[in-house]
Amino acid sequence: MCALEVVRASPADADNLCRALLVGNRKAFERLPGAETGGVDRVITDMESRFADEYPKRLSDGSTVFFVARVDDNFAGYLEAVPLPNGDYRLRAWHVLPEYHGRKVGSRLMRHFLEFAGEVDVYSHTTIGSESEDKYRYYGFEEDLSVPPDHDSRETPPPMARAGLIAPQIPLVCRRRCSSAWP
Repeated sequence: MCALEVVRASPADADNLCRALLVGNRKAFERLPGAETGGVDRVITDMESRFADEYPKRLSDGSTVFFVARVDDNFAGYLEAVPLPNGDYRLRAWHVLPEYHGRKVGSRLMRHFLEFAGEVDVYSHTTIGSESEDKYRYYGFEEDLSVPPDHDSRETPPPMARAGLIAPQIPLVCRRRCSSAWP
């Protein structure tokens, strides 16, 4: 039996966070329209340079909440969220390395985070029709209807659009204040 633990990340986790982000996004982006033109490589290269600098700063300044999952002391995945001024959270990233898929790592990360966040709303977004959308919906996220249908946040994110990828977004919210009925 493998030992799975979820803990707060430390600055020493920055390289692993970046690696999981890049591996997870590459896998997801390879399924998008436009991927066949080399757009995935362009976006991943851009992300690698940005997040290699950003993650150590975010981990050090405390502006972002990071939880990491470890299986037998090996990094397996992470979840990143930002507290909002009203006490709610914006979930920015949730990635599990492929070799740990199917081992409940992502589930433990999400459950740990939702318990940590408490009875607040949690906002996120993902690509419409993606595996990620299914996973968010499993945990009680639903389309955030307060975001107008023509809002910029529903369009393909600019770095992806510049690389030729097509990935319309769906804003999501988990209304924890109204219900704590999550799996």
